[in-house]
Amino acid sequence: MTNTEQPCLSAALEYEALGLSVIPVSQDKKPLIPWKLYQTARATTDQLRTWWKQFPNANVGVVTGAISGLVVVDIENGGDSSDLPLTVMSFTGGGGNHFFYKHPGYTVNCATRIKPLTDIRGDGGYVVMPPSAHPSGKKYMWFTGFDYDPKWPLPFPDDLFQTNQRPAQQSISEGVQEGMRNNSATSYAGTLLSKIDSKLWERVAWPALKEWNQRCRPPLPEQELRAVFDSIAKREGAKHQPAKTQEDERRWREAVPFKDLASAEFSEPEWAVKGLVPQNCITVLSGAPGLYKSFLLSHIAICCAKGDKVFDEYTTRQQAVMIVDEENSKRRHSQRIKMLTDDHDLPIYYHIAKGFRVDDDWQTSTLINEARQKGVGLLMFDTLVRIHGLDENNSGDINKVYQKLKNFTQAGITVLVTHHHRKQGIFKPKPSDLMGAAEAMRGSSDILGMVDSHLAILSKNKDGDETYLVAVQTKQRDAELIAPFKIRVISDEEKICFEHGGEYEERAGAVQEAKEIILSTLQNDTSGMPKKKLEEIVKHVAKSASARAALRELEREQRIVSKTRSGLRKEGVDKGPGGSTEKFYFTCPNSAYETQF
Repeated sequence: MTNTEQPCLSAALEYEALGLSVIPVSQDKKPLIPWKLYQTARATTDQLRTWWKQFPNANVGVVTGAISGLVVVDIENGGDSSDLPLTVMSFTGGGGNHFFYKHPGYTVNCATRIKPLTDIRGDGGYVVMPPSAHPSGKKYMWFTGFDYDPKWPLPFPDDLFQTNQRPAQQSISEGVQEGMRNNSATSYAGTLLSKIDSKLWERVAWPALKEWNQRCRPPLPEQELRAVFDSIAKREGAKHQPAKTQEDERRWREAVPFKDLASAEFSEPEWAVKGLVPQNCITVLSGAPGLYKSFLLSHIAICCAKGDKVFDEYTTRQQAVMIVDEENSKRRHSQRIKMLTDDHDLPIYYHIAKGFRVDDDWQTSTLINEARQKGVGLLMFDTLVRIHGLDENNSGDINKVYQKLKNFTQAGITVLVTHHHRKQGIFKPKPSDLMGAAEAMRGSSDILGMVDSHLAILSKNKDGDETYLVAVQTKQRDAELIAPFKIRVISDEEKICFEHGGEYEERAGAVQEAKEIILSTLQNDTSGMPKKKLEEIVKHVAKSASARAALRELEREQRIVSKTRSGLRKEGVDKGPGGSTEKFYFTCPNSAYETQF
């Protein structure tokens, strides 16, 4: 079994190379070996390989305290971390966080419940490290995908924890009694090596440590003292290594054999919304203004929070939801909630118009932490353009946005984001034209490339008294594409709901095509157009008879209205010379079709 097949062994070897004291632990977080020895001496790489050969499914643990130069603040799910300085942080499998701080050079004892749901792992303790597995099936992981580096942690904020007081350095330098020698030797060695140039460690620091040891009662055996010295020297040496270059960070991973892939078995994809929104992935919902995008987002949020079917058709995974909206007000959200549901006790949380930016690492870290503490599994952003300060037309900038959004999915949070369509003009993409529907999204084409799933709302139509949206799925990595379908919009002054209206059957008839072009033309030019000019515009798809039929149907559906030249003159609108009975066509501003949400 290779290291790539044992990610915890790979991580253990990397942590050991960075000067941490590594031990194997079980999924219930108990050490699999007698581990007290490794509070003062680190295991070798050979020892680590032997352990993982003996325990191939072991998680990876790191001994905290002076031996690793670390103090870890352990915040359980639901605990408050708002007063902690933001430092290197990992997500635990149980939904909590580990905050990693530099060891201060004096003994920091482990403490349980130093605050509600908060423990300290210092000298004599250990923590479980990424990428270990939790019994729940979730993984421990680093925030933003960064691996641990000994140069990153901030100093331990001892002022926040009154039970850990700095001892007088003089008392340590005078030697200590049995029972305190190992931890004190580790702290004293760390103090010496951190202040003395590494070239002088053997000539100055080692003799100073031996001299200190003689003041202990009784002294440690020199072999044991040397093990402490070597361990701390390796840790301090790792801190002062030159910054890694991009070339240093490259790791060649061995190619996977064909037979291994052929025989591999993978679990079925998980879904937040079956067929539409894959779990732990990024999905974009796009459409032009006025096509209910924000309403649909709220509908999906409510269905997922309740475990109901989206559009009364697509099953959901019941989970808490958080919505980050930088376009709409609290008033508008309150109105939508009242129109969509009478159940006002749902696990849905809102950040509204707070200036959130996904390219701000502190805001992203804080949002992920809050979402995990609240048990949020689905995070919605409305809209993409409002949550970053980069150029949406630049592929490099869009890739940066993608990398930031991946932080959420790596933390086990599904992302659903809305996005606008560019202005289409007269000729809009048809539901059968998947590429056209995908390219309707505003900005770089890399937006489609970065997401795992894309659902486009192409148009709003009327069929008699029925209003419906046309939805087209242009991308789905984990399943076959769903055929274009209709979303029925059922609304009155107080309530609104969305229902699946069946597959959308595209009508290619000349009259239907002419209707779509005429309506789009009149929406773009509200000054009104004569019949002859409209017939000229649609002549490539419809003859005069079909064009006239299209105008009659649109008038009958109350989507357009006609006025004569003489009638317009009476209204004070002069259309120039011409016959008084010549008709000009306009869209109906008060029709149900034109109502904007």
